Amino acid sequence: MRDRQAEPTEADTFDAEKSWDQRILERIPSGVDPSLIAENLRLTPTERVERMRKALEFIEEAKAAHGHRLPAHR
Repeated sequence: MRDRQAEPTEADTFDAEKSWDQRILERIPSGVDPSLIAENLRLTPTERVERMRKALEFIEEAKAAHGHRLPAHR
C-alpha cells in the first residue's frame, strides 16, 4: 500500500513564498525581540563569529578588571 502525499494547502503555498529568514522570524516566541535576530541574520557567518569573539573579549576584559579570571582557552 502506498502512502499518499497530501495536497499542498493554501498555507503551505503561502509559507513557500516567504524567504528563509521570514520563516525563522515568524517562529520566534513572544517575549523575544525579533529585531535582534533579524539583525544577526543579515550578517555573514564570519561576521557573526567575529561579533561573538569581540563580545567574549569584552567580557574577559570586564571580568579581569574586577579581579575575576576565566579559564584558559582550550
